This record gives sequence, structure tokens and C-alpha cells, in this order.
Amino acid sequence: MDKVALVVLLVSITAVVCQKNRDWHVGVDTVNPSGTVVHGHANIPLHRGNDGNLNANVHGSRVFGGPYNREQTVGGGLRYEHNSGLHGGVDATNMRGYGTTYSASVGGSRRLGPGTFSVDGGASRRPGSSRTEGNV
Repeated sequence: MDKVALVVLLVSITAVVCQKNRDWHVGVDTVNPSGTVVHGHANIPLHRGNDGNLNANVHGSRVFGGPYNREQTVGGGLRYEHNSGLHGGVDATNMRGYGTTYSASVGGSRRLGPGTFSVDGGASRRPGSSRTEGNV
């Protein structure tokens, strides 16, 4: 019963928050061996202009039943895309019992023949670590 109530609540909140041109998703999946995960995200446009776009996002999940019962993640972030092809973003995600992961990314892309050439990089800091990990 708790699962049904949570799904109804998530769908109701998402439907109110994510009207018009907002992108959102709520789903329910199984987790082996015997659990169920409810997950969702919403992308909310904050600025649309001739020079670029700024979007906020929220995301989360919760497991019911099985050995991962009560596992939960929640997070949010911002992403900017300039019309020149430059883009970047920041995100923070908290996993219950483990802490918060912070991440940032930046990149650029250009049309190249029939395709697109992209270069991206990012960095993240995991909970309890003093190291920052990166990738390109």
C-alpha cells in the first residue's frame, strides 16, 4: 500500500510542477531479488533566450522491500547550453546513509559534416573522500 501511495503522490506533484513544456518521468521497476524501486526526474526550464538555455533538474528514487529496502537517492542540478555549442552543469545527489556526491561538467560541440563533434569533461567528489575525480 505504501508503494501505491508514493507513486500517486509523485505523479501528482510531478503533474503540478511539470506543466507545459517541462520534461518529466516517473517509473516503477523491480529490484532483484524481491524489491521495487520508484524513480523519477523532472527538467524545468528557467531561461530560454536567443543566446542559450538554463534548465534546473530534480531526481530521486526509493526502494521498497528486499535487501535494499529504504535505499533512497535525491538530487538536483542546473545545466546551461549556449547557442555556440558550449554547455556545462552542476549537480548534487544525496544517497541515504552514504552522503552527497557533487559533480560538474563542461563541454562544447560543433556540427562536423553529417554529424556532431563533441568534447566533454567533468569532475566529481564522492562522500567521505577528499579526492576529486575527473574525466574527459
